[in-house]
Amino acid sequence: MSNGNQHDPYTPLALVLGGALGRMKGRGNEHIARNRKPAVNLLLNIAEMADVPVEKIGPSTGKLDL
Repeated sequence: MSNGNQHDPYTPLALVLGGALGRMKGRGNEHIARNRKPAVNLLLNIAEMADVPVEKIGPSTGKLDL
């Protein structure tokens, strides 16, 4: 994190490996930048890929377009 004391929800980096058995539409070997989106939005995507029905997690604003 750029500043751990600030607790900024936008700056943590995330690395997602694998294709979720075809559930991710990416072609692999891609860098996807989602600047100024809450990092928790990625958790919504991961929950959906695991067939866990979650509408919102904390300050999430919606799933990311992966």
